[in-house]
Amino acid sequence: MLNRLQVVMRKKHMPNDPSTRFGALKDNPSDIESIREYLHLYRGEDVALNDDVCRDIDLDDLFCYADRCITPVGELMLYDRFRQMKRSRRVADDEDDISKMREDAGFRVKVEAALSAVNERKGLSMHALLNMKVRIEKWHRFSWLIPVVEWVTLVLMILYLHPAIAIVTGLAAVSFNIYVHYRNKIYVDLFIRPLIQLDQIRGAAVRLSEIDRFNSLQKVDNSVRNLSNLSRKLRIFSLNGILESDVMIVLYGLVELLKIIFCVEPMMTYRILREIDDVSKDFRTLLEYIGGWDVIYSIASFRTWMDSCGFVRSSPEFVQERRTLNVENIYHPLIKDCVSNSIRIGKSVVITGSNMSGKSSFIKTLAVNIVSAYAMNMCFSTAMSLSECRINSVLSVSDNLDEGRSYYMSEAQRIKAIIDRCTSSDGSLTDFVFIDEIFKGTNTAERISIADAVIRYLSALENTLAVVSTHDIELARGLEEFLDTYHFNETVDAEKILFSYKLLPGVVYTRNAISLLRLCGYPESILHQAEANAKKLADQREK
Repeated sequence: MLNRLQVVMRKKHMPNDPSTRFGALKDNPSDIESIREYLHLYRGEDVALNDDVCRDIDLDDLFCYADRCITPVGELMLYDRFRQMKRSRRVADDEDDISKMREDAGFRVKVEAALSAVNERKGLSMHALLNMKVRIEKWHRFSWLIPVVEWVTLVLMILYLHPAIAIVTGLAAVSFNIYVHYRNKIYVDLFIRPLIQLDQIRGAAVRLSEIDRFNSLQKVDNSVRNLSNLSRKLRIFSLNGILESDVMIVLYGLVELLKIIFCVEPMMTYRILREIDDVSKDFRTLLEYIGGWDVIYSIASFRTWMDSCGFVRSSPEFVQERRTLNVENIYHPLIKDCVSNSIRIGKSVVITGSNMSGKSSFIKTLAVNIVSAYAMNMCFSTAMSLSECRINSVLSVSDNLDEGRSYYMSEAQRIKAIIDRCTSSDGSLTDFVFIDEIFKGTNTAERISIADAVIRYLSALENTLAVVSTHDIELARGLEEFLDTYHFNETVDAEKILFSYKLLPGVVYTRNAISLLRLCGYPESILHQAEANAKKLADQREK
């Protein structure tokens, strides 16, 4: 499995100029756990790539490798692109913006300055903003009556009763107001404090809109205007932060006392939280606007970094033909010194090869390039053309002891889910199905029989293209008549095994498992017996 150590290895390619973040690796690693949580709050369960597929293709590692966003907002929007598998409706405009970002340093500096207003992760509680569910208590609605009733009662007591009674009543009223004031602090902490942070979002949107000549800004301007009105209402709550200092402590106490006496915060809390639904819409509008620019910045920075390191990249071509995936010199960006390969896929494919020969990595290479084509309109190859598609995969499976599921049952259930999805497809998208070592959790005879039936079924569907790897040469030979077959091979000598990692046509297949045992120093008696058993089984299968 790929890991982030391979990402760290890329640091040797960092540009020589450390004075700019553009075109360089990020100083701070992406907080992928928070980003996933934000995506769930922002998008819910509506994502094209489920968690199983993400684990299969190591999507989080790919995201961390490509991410050059300045803000947590941009990270959310970029990760959303990786998970959504939807082409931007304004791809050409995005490319124009990316080119300007790369070529116009003055424009880029202005974008960086605007985005830097929301780059402080500790100061921006996106979780609170995205997950805000307000429940106002009934007494909030009548909070404005509290000071009115108290002051009228106090004046009447001063005029018609003994002053001592008025003083006691006044102290009781202040005590009650203190209780109400600090009971309301719960709502201030839960809802008002996060809303104060919206001013960072609004400020960044204003700065970006001043230099943005590429987008229709009517919705953005309306949201900025609405949040400006909200910002004015929130100033009463932000006074505390300004006044909490040694010099201003007396003034702070006086302001806090006045707010208690007149129930200012409960009244403002009620007025603000009544408008929370509209605020949420405006927040999402500005979130997507700012995040969109940060995504453009990130992609432009990532491409600049790749070019400076000498990595090959190209723009994908999406074709109308179904079941099409053609790639030239494709490679996996997270595999150091990855060997590139080319393939033209118009029908399902079975790939054979021995242990460590490159089957799994090649399948992942195809998958991550498809994701990158959608998310960043770029791929790690010299050329790539593909149908509009969905990704389905079974590349890494494990048993589940808590649920009592074996490895085979887990794999069988995941493949059944793919069969259901492909069968019920409306035909608008091609379903790419990637399966590594199909049904390896069961015995040879049943494995080959079931795998043959499943592959034939998937391949017969008009909108499904399966790429399946297997150790079973018998399975591949049985499918040669109507599928394309490829293999990876190796060279074995007395001291080592050399892998070419080049994809070759056909079902030529060599076994290296026993050779690996020899390199590990297994006793010769075990090796001789294993070789004899292998030859015997091979002869039986040939017959």
